[in-house]
Amino acid sequence: MKLKSLFHKKSNDEYVEQKKTQFKIEGLYIILFLLLLNALQGIIRGDASDHVILSIGIIALYSVYYLLRKVFTGLEYPNVASQKRYRKKRKEIVLIWITSFLVFIIANIGDKLFFHQDRNWMDIIGVSSLFIIFLFMIEYFSLKKSYEKNKSLTDDCDNM
Repeated sequence: MKLKSLFHKKSNDEYVEQKKTQFKIEGLYIILFLLLLNALQGIIRGDASDHVILSIGIIALYSVYYLLRKVFTGLEYPNVASQKRYRKKRKEIVLIWITSFLVFIIANIGDKLFFHQDRNWMDIIGVSSLFIIFLFMIEYFSLKKSYEKNKSLTDDCDNM
């Protein structure tokens, strides 16, 4: 019983709770950084041992979890509640997608020209296209979910 109260002690002070949450997040980032160092060390050495694979798996699991939570919670764009703002933000996101695509494809072309001349052009186009589709889906779903959530919140406020 004593051990449970040590880990689940709640405070009535919101500031204290926010600080505790901040410390937990900082600790998580330190752990992720150490796992990333472990994974990089294994990759550089060419050592694919169990602990390196486990480190990579934990980092990938956390990244996917964080990304999915971020996309499907609808908290990414808190100011998008009207159709006009939704369209404006969608245009901004399309511009970001196009810019990211161009930067990514230019980096891949530079890699082909300077480091990997034997690389196929279709690999560059395919990887860049997959990148932009992935980025598009993440941002689109996040914006759409935020818009729906914010619109429902404003509709609820209007009905009161």
